[in-house]
Amino acid sequence: METALDLFVRQGFEAVTIDDICASAGVAKGTCYFHFPTKGALLAAGFQRSDDRIGSVVTEMVDAGVPFCDAVYNLGEVTAANTQRLPKDLVRRAALESMGHIGFGAASEQGDPRRIAMARLVEMGRDQAVVRVEVPTRDLVMTLGWAILHAILLWSSDEGDGPDLSYLVRNRLERSMHGIIS
Repeated sequence: METALDLFVRQGFEAVTIDDICASAGVAKGTCYFHFPTKGALLAAGFQRSDDRIGSVVTEMVDAGVPFCDAVYNLGEVTAANTQRLPKDLVRRAALESMGHIGFGAASEQGDPRRIAMARLVEMGRDQAVVRVEVPTRDLVMTLGWAILHAILLWSSDEGDGPDLSYLVRNRLERSMHGIIS
């Protein structure tokens, strides 16, 4: 995935072929297609992999007992910082490719460390009597995930000097928090 993402950044998504990726990574083409049926799926996986730090950051905040709202906004800052280092066209492609995977299924069933960490974050918010108890955890995780994705799509669609991604992420998280906070 790292090899593919590196090639996409250096050469552009359209210019890179699966053959290029496999040759560069030293992987058989069949193996690549088994795990990633399309270049888009490979890009989305590479994009998510580059953002793997989120799970550990959230876990650290939960373990430290950071107030829920602060932890959510810190999560947004980390996401924005990781995302802004990549070209907007790749970010947009990856975000669109991953839209079908945001927040669906129980976090533990998915095995995604970021979703599991976000579920822990929501539970921490409940323990702090901040997060609504009547809304299922998976719905709240999905709400936070979609808010961040919405900000990323807005930012990556802007060809000019639009708002900074950090601003957009915080703005969308603040809006979504109105439905989460008790």
